[in-house]
Formats: sequence, structure tokens, C-alpha cells
Amino acid sequence: MSTAPTLVPASKLANPGPLGLFGFGLTTCVLAAINAGLLAVRTRYVCIYDADVLIARQAIVESLAYMERHRVAVVLPHNTIFLNVAGQTRAELVRTLDLAGIPFVAALTRPPPGADYSVRAIPSGVVVFEREVLLLCGGFNQRMHGYGWEDIEVLKRLNRLGFFHHVLGGYNIVHLDHPRTESSRPNDDHFRANQREMQHVLGMTMSAMVHYVCDSLRVLENQPPDSIRRRLAQRRSGRFRTLDFLRYANKKALNLVRIRGWIPYP
Repeated sequence: MSTAPTLVPASKLANPGPLGLFGFGLTTCVLAAINAGLLAVRTRYVCIYDADVLIARQAIVESLAYMERHRVAVVLPHNTIFLNVAGQTRAELVRTLDLAGIPFVAALTRPPPGADYSVRAIPSGVVVFEREVLLLCGGFNQRMHGYGWEDIEVLKRLNRLGFFHHVLGGYNIVHLDHPRTESSRPNDDHFRANQREMQHVLGMTMSAMVHYVCDSLRVLENQPPDSIRRRLAQRRSGRFRTLDFLRYANKKALNLVRIRGWIPYP
């Protein structure tokens, strides 16, 4: 089992100028707060992450470099493996915030030994977005509340609009274990309502979805919907969509076979 990727100093996190960082806990008003943050910052990119997770800084550095090199708008800076850390290991990690001693998990079939670790796949947790694209596509869906589906819905919505999320691989999301409250469990009413909203959005035709994000989900309140529609159309038409989709699909498939343990990481 390989070791965790080496952390780099915060001062060397690429150029701090192009990146905004948002941490959030799952509360009723959190999506409105994230969208307000998107409007408040002026960075080209934003990294949005759960407040109970850690990730190697180098993962963000590599994500920004990938986005600049390939002109993509969304990157998952990890291999979608969610490494839950509990017990004494968690306590030490909270004290130090040092990931150097946390093992890197290359495959779900090979979890680290010990009762303090467990793994599962999760396609979100930490995501880097191009800020303008996220705003034009409606930001985070404020018709969703509380726990569940809001992070999946935004990725699937951007995929449908032609802004595919690319899986970086090579890093894990490290989750600090904690008790679940009643409002952060799948049986919550908000959880089911959020799932219905996601299904509603993803069931739309492309034309209906464009109208929905520019009118109903509009975050850029100082701009008329028609102006947002024109800017979104320009961003969508100016992309090498077939090449972008092929690169997205290739990286997604390659990461999937790696985390299933079918082929090793290089």
C-alpha cells in the first residue's frame, strides 16, 4: 500500500489569486450561502468542499493545472474513494491536520488495515469549479434543502449542459468520522424532496433546462435571464464538446477500473 501524497505549504498552493475556497456543513440555508459566496469572490476558480473532510493540497494544485491545460470547468480532485477516519487516528488528525500518516487507498477492494479506517465511493465531497460556469448554470440549486443529492444534482446538471466533471484520481477524500444527526440521514423528508427535485431537473429537455437555470435557478440576479442565456450559449458553443466528453469519459472509466482494483495505479 502506498503512502498518502505529500502535502505542500499553503503558500505554494499554485497562485492563491485564481482560487476561492468554500467549506460548508449541511444546513437548510447552506446552498444560498454558497451561492452568495460565489457572487462575493472574484477568483476564476472555486473549490467547494464539505467541512468534515480533508484532502492533500497537491490535489488542488494539480486540479488547477489540469483545468488550465485542458480548459475544463469542473474537476473532482480525487479518485472518488471516501476514506473515513475514526477513533484515535481521527483524534490525532484533528489535532495536527497532517495527512502524511494517512494511507492512500488505490482500490475499494484494498482498504487500510485497522478499525479506524473504512472506505466507500462518493463522487463529490470536494469539487473545483470554474466560477463563471457554475454561476451561469444556476449555482447550487436553492430549491434543495438540508442533506442529500444537492452535490450530485449540480454535477449532473453541469454534465447535461456540456460542462463535464473530470476525475483527477491519485488522491482520496479523507473524512473525519462523526455521529449523524436526524437531519443528515437518508430517511429525512428533505432528502426525499431533494431527490425529487434532482429527478425533475434531469428529466428536462435541454431547452427546458437552459430556461430553468437562467430563470428559476438564476443566481446572477442583477442580470436579466436573456443575458445569462446568451452568455451560457457562448460558453457552450465555444467548447470542443466532443473532445471534452471523450476525455471526461476516458478518465471516468479509467478511474473506475482502478478503484475496483482491476488495474493498478501507475
